[in-house]
Amino acid sequence: MGKSIFFKTIGLLYLVIAACGAMIAGIICRIFDLNIGIAILIVLGAAIPLTAIIFPILMSGEKNSKFGKLHTEFMTELSKNGYSERFLQITEEAVNAHRNGENVGKVYLKDFVLYACDYYTLNGNYNKSLSLISNLNEFDFTGKSDTFIDFGLSAMTYYSALMDIYRGLNDKASASNMIGRAAFILNKDHKFETMNMGAEAIYYNYCMLIEDYERAGEYVQKLCSYTSAEAKKYFVRYYIEAEYDLYLGKRQEAVEALRKMEPVIADSKDLKAALEYFYQMFQVRLGLREEIQG
Repeated sequence: MGKSIFFKTIGLLYLVIAACGAMIAGIICRIFDLNIGIAILIVLGAAIPLTAIIFPILMSGEKNSKFGKLHTEFMTELSKNGYSERFLQITEEAVNAHRNGENVGKVYLKDFVLYACDYYTLNGNYNKSLSLISNLNEFDFTGKSDTFIDFGLSAMTYYSALMDIYRGLNDKASASNMIGRAAFILNKDHKFETMNMGAEAIYYNYCMLIEDYERAGEYVQKLCSYTSAEAKKYFVRYYIEAEYDLYLGKRQEAVEALRKMEPVIADSKDLKAALEYFYQMFQVRLGLREEIQG
């Protein structure tokens, strides 16, 4: 998915450059009575090297900005040390800057907030998570241009974090309202399996919140049915499977389900420390730490 987003971004930049060039070429052709067809072909060809030059310049400028550098440090810290004290400090710096009117950038702010929400939600501090996520503008991730660029991944991640918070707070009314707003992304048949799994995980949490346990079980079955290598990396599925096994009174099955995270952690390159933290917290939340550690 990452490469697809990369190529889409370059493609959009190319179209913008080509469109601007075509407009200028059209004006010049009318003034000097030149062949518009040949001019357009020249513009389309010239737009390729221009895109190749402009794109790295734009990316370099963005990464070297104040919050670009902070975001790089943030992701490096998460990768190397997981949810460390510095990780949380960076989140506070970015969020406070946003509240003080600084332009953090919606892409950076989304990462600062949602990764931190994972930490606070895992620790049961749902009010802190809700306070953090309120800094995001939902419409920054749900517009057509945004969902086109990243296939709706940002919207799905946002709604997933929000549902986790509402379930933790036992806020059925807000969760129900969110399900309605998120229908456009939740009920879509996505190209990527993990996007479909994300929707099913949200519906599972919603069903558990409203105590529709039979329907929740159906979503567990759907999540367990995916067998691709990419789908097996979607580690939340193992927590959901284990939690539902516990609801059914199947404690040993729950232990086995949660242990499926171990190869995911072992194969992880960038987020091993964060995944290990998730695994430890999942054990605590489900009361399975003694069996798994023993």
